[in-house]
Amino acid sequence: MPTVAQAQAPAWQQAWSISPMSQGATSVVRGTAVDASGNVFVTGAFSGTILLGPTLLTSAGNSSATDMFAAKWDAAAGRWAWATQGGGIGSDSGIGIALNGSAVYVTGYFASNSGAVFSGQALTGTTQSQDMFVARYTSSEAGFQPGWATSGGGLGSDVGYSVAVVGASVYVVGTTRGSATVAGQVLTGTASGTTTRVYLAKYIDTSTSTVASFSNGWASAPSGTGESFGFGLAAQGSRIYVSGGISGAVNFTGQALTSINGSSDLFLAAYTDTPTGALVNWATSGGGANSDHGGAVAVQGAAVYVTGLVSGPGTIAGQPLGSAGTNQHMFVARYTDDPAAATGFHNGWAASGTGNSQGLEIAVSGTKIYVAGVFASNAVMAGATLLNSGGQDVFLARYTDTSTGSASGFLNNWATSGGGRGADVGYSLALSGNRVYVGGTSEAPAVFGSQTLAGPTAPAAGFLASLTDNIATSTRSSAAQTTLRLFPNPGRAAVRLTGAAPHAQVQVLTLLGQLVYTTTADAAGTASLLLTEPLTEAIYMVRTGRQVVRLARQ
Repeated sequence: MPTVAQAQAPAWQQAWSISPMSQGATSVVRGTAVDASGNVFVTGAFSGTILLGPTLLTSAGNSSATDMFAAKWDAAAGRWAWATQGGGIGSDSGIGIALNGSAVYVTGYFASNSGAVFSGQALTGTTQSQDMFVARYTSSEAGFQPGWATSGGGLGSDVGYSVAVVGASVYVVGTTRGSATVAGQVLTGTASGTTTRVYLAKYIDTSTSTVASFSNGWASAPSGTGESFGFGLAAQGSRIYVSGGISGAVNFTGQALTSINGSSDLFLAAYTDTPTGALVNWATSGGGANSDHGGAVAVQGAAVYVTGLVSGPGTIAGQPLGSAGTNQHMFVARYTDDPAAATGFHNGWAASGTGNSQGLEIAVSGTKIYVAGVFASNAVMAGATLLNSGGQDVFLARYTDTSTGSASGFLNNWATSGGGRGADVGYSLALSGNRVYVGGTSEAPAVFGSQTLAGPTAPAAGFLASLTDNIATSTRSSAAQTTLRLFPNPGRAAVRLTGAAPHAQVQVLTLLGQLVYTTTADAAGTASLLLTEPLTEAIYMVRTGRQVVRLARQ
């Protein structure tokens, strides 16, 4: 259960946008990674001509076609150090990026048979649709050197969404449509040939100091009559975690999942990389009767964190989230990977925001969990109220995981936003010590603290913004945070509360902070909450003193 331990959010300190150098030029930052020296690497897409430091890039296709780009931000010098592009005359994009020493890996998609070139390698593709790619570059003080690139796909649309690296193992997660060949492995589609499925693939980087090379590893995809979508990927040792969405009945090699009411639900799956391929350890799903999915995943030790969106009421990691209706809300959840458990994992905790929002990226450092994304109306994130500037805005929120042993809990810490009256989205997130970087796209003028990103008002421009989080993590014990209990929860007519201070005031509030019910605990710290009008079917916050617990009214 959460305790609200809010602090004022740190201010945005810097923000940079990619300079358009031709009329109508656009750009977007989709992936961000940080090396050991604090330098920031980004990937994304652009059209027209853009400028990144000393490098001028011009897309190969017409004004509406995009090329992939990758670039390095020199944090010490405060400038773009180098940039490169890839693609052909069709639309191409980088989406995920990962680092291993000086090696830079990018995945995304390219238009098949469009003369696409990545990292000096020509990729043909399989159809007139689009295929996934993964490419390696080598970064140095002098710039970058091309390495290797490969592609995969079939007759449908195939994309690489995220890449992770452990040693020489390069993992990619994405989606295929119909039958496809990825990492040399044939992934057979359904009889209709049009079903979208998540895939997890492994490549082995066999490069030396003088020769860039790779070999195919393996690829895995679920079976079943339903569809699946893979967006998030994290790897730790031989363990790999994938998150995304499922619709209908999907089988992760013996782990059968079915979405609720035929709509899409979140899934989280754990794999082990073995000499013979990917072994599915466990898989779980969550959500409600509307559209829900996982957007990104992060891992630290046994803790696995997921963010995404939940539409209306739903259950994620065993916790009721969302609100009545079908409005989309961001969520963040923790699961615990436990091979000794009967299911292979334990549900932990979960929290959601408001304001037509979506979590798009997640990162973890110690007990600090950061989530970046987008919201389109006034919202509450991590217990803090964020005001929408019009259109879509970027958000960055921090939580603290207070879980110990079998007791799960978290703290709401702070949230901040950036943007303007246009479409502003935070797609990517990376950490360097206490420095937090968020990348995405914005329409000028966009405001990040004291920084204003100016430029043409209509075309979108990629941005990179940063702040320093020096707010200490609370050291209060989780035992003090979990004394408040509600039973039953969810509840319909009345709910019993225990764990309050004697004779303390108890309040029930909406997720927007509106007070709807008040009572007083008795001498034993208990109270009866009558769930009558104006309480409708929704998620509420029950607050007494400094303790807050969520209540689902059925």
